[in-house]
Amino acid sequence: MAPPRQPRPQARPRNNTLATRSIKAQTIWSRLRTVLDPSGTKTITPSDPAGKHIRGGAAAVRAFSNVLNNSPQFQKDGLALIAGSFAQISTIGDIGVKIIQWYQSNNWTVTI
Repeated sequence: MAPPRQPRPQARPRNNTLATRSIKAQTIWSRLRTVLDPSGTKTITPSDPAGKHIRGGAAAVRAFSNVLNNSPQFQKDGLALIAGSFAQISTIGDIGVKIIQWYQSNNWTVTI
């Protein structure tokens, strides 16, 4: 008589939303600067008005959220900013804050 069949162990579900990952604020800033200026030739500071680097007015600034989401710098992390959250953006630093807030609300630890 054959031995009884053992049930297959079930694969452990992958739930990345519970895992805490870490990123440095400096890494976020560096990535943002690269998206704004891929050549790295411009001086970009957090206090710069958004319109200095994103041409096209408020609509272009809101659309920039999708540029960030789809950029190679942030896409691998699953960045999913919402255009509406960029309605009150006035400086490049404000964009950095929105990015940091997204990471934090998605169980990332942002370090200094």
